Amino acid sequence: MNPPLLKSKSRYLYTPYYCEENIWQLAAAVKEVQCKVVFISNINRQCALWHQRAAAPGSPIIWDYHVILLCLENGQWTVYDFDTTLNWGASLTSYLSQTFDPSIPQEFQPRFRVIATHIFLSEFSSDRRHMQSKNGDWLQPIPNWPAIKTESVHNLDQFIDMDQDSFGEVVDLEAMRRLSTN
Repeated sequence: MNPPLLKSKSRYLYTPYYCEENIWQLAAAVKEVQCKVVFISNINRQCALWHQRAAAPGSPIIWDYHVILLCLENGQWTVYDFDTTLNWGASLTSYLSQTFDPSIPQEFQPRFRVIATHIFLSEFSSDRRHMQSKNGDWLQPIPNWPAIKTESVHNLDQFIDMDQDSFGEVVDLEAMRRLSTN
């Protein structure tokens, strides 16, 4: 097995609980690599993911959404997820089989919005309002880089909403598995 194309994750910008911004920063740092950004959510915004650092060992965490980077390396898709306890640069096949359990109730099954990296980098914009309480306090410490602003207004929901026809293509777990074998 070849080592992951992207170097140690400690070399890239990261702030816990800001997966979309972490992946935006990572994608911007590795623009020369063939990658895709993947938002993971569902209609209920309740996806069960195993092997996440914020979860108890052996238990899933229910995220409203999560974001990862897929990169094509030696003809295979590789996953870069700052929040997984799996290997940095795990194969897509391994990541899918260990992160998602197809036997759980449908309400927790993931959907995946797969987006070309250049589209994500040029279109995504967030003022971080989703990380503030009703009284304006931050729910988690904010990143030490500026909020990501493009010509678009805050549009995070367009990426998360799996029923909205916006950026990229929305697929189910089975379609993602097929991608991992192509």
